[in-house]
Amino acid sequence: MDRLIQEKKSRIFLFIATFSLIGLFFYFLSLDSISSRIPQFNINGNTMGTTYSISIRNANINNPELIKNGVDSILNVINNSMSTYIDNSEISLFNKIEKNKVSSISEHFYNVFKKSNYYYNLSEKKFDPTIGPLYDLWGFKGHRILDEPTKLQVKEALDLIGMDKIFLVNKQDSYLEKYYLSKRKDGVSIDFSAIAKGYAVDVISEYLINMGFTNHFVEIGGEIRTSSNSRAWSIGIQNPLMNGSMNKVDLLNKSIATSGNYANYIEYLDTGSIKTHIIDPKTGYPLDMREGVVSSATVIADKCIDADALATILMLLDIEKGIELVEQLNDTDAYIVYLKDSILYDRETSGFKQYVK
Repeated sequence: MDRLIQEKKSRIFLFIATFSLIGLFFYFLSLDSISSRIPQFNINGNTMGTTYSISIRNANINNPELIKNGVDSILNVINNSMSTYIDNSEISLFNKIEKNKVSSISEHFYNVFKKSNYYYNLSEKKFDPTIGPLYDLWGFKGHRILDEPTKLQVKEALDLIGMDKIFLVNKQDSYLEKYYLSKRKDGVSIDFSAIAKGYAVDVISEYLINMGFTNHFVEIGGEIRTSSNSRAWSIGIQNPLMNGSMNKVDLLNKSIATSGNYANYIEYLDTGSIKTHIIDPKTGYPLDMREGVVSSATVIADKCIDADALATILMLLDIEKGIELVEQLNDTDAYIVYLKDSILYDRETSGFKQYVK
């Protein structure tokens, strides 16, 4: 059943609250570290246009710099594979090639592409990494625009959207473990920003496990994965509209990610409409700031790549379809905040309560 969060009668306040505050904010609350009873080693740094943090518990670490160097090296490889801001990254090189040309991609790129394709089909094409031209058109990448795009411009951009316009090439003569990608139409491009951070979190977590550090917490830009053979990691979920109150979720070998409409929006001068940064790749239009819009979606799953992708998908589905989709997935739960009749409500899947403390 839908739960009332808080009613705001002022339209202006509602707009500010929804876009500036409603997004769920993660922060790390290791109960063991608070009590200082268990030794904990922390690593912090920058990657993928954001920051990362790692905490390792119960570990005898003689050379912490070696671990940080290993983490930074892996993140650098992933960034050079999937960053659209690096001109010679794998993804940038693919985006520049002409149709039917072949581009070599790494295993990291291949893994994210395959997972993206899976969620593209699962979400009925709502999750679509080829959506970049629409973000350019609507002013959410690069320079801001003042006027809404025309219907013709939207239609032309939609001609470049769709994972079905990209395909893997099977090169039988290759004796190396390489993968090759091609496109069916000039101008088609990929952007993995809705899934790459989650993937990187998983890779770093698995790297630490292989190093023997099985009790750890990895966070990149708010996407989190936990690992432990005993105690859960406590993650705080803050909702500022609830007077600063905090929910804690205890995660044991689980991941958590969130997506929200609060951080990026544009008001177009010619129409006066306010669009969120969440664009529907099937219609070509961003979501309006209107009744019924999902304000934020949080997903708990085994792997962070799945939580990351599903949080984005839930922003585009209506509430019932979103809940139904997550309920069908194994070991996956979600928490959604949305507007209805000028009132903020939340919904959660049947298993979400097990994590809330």
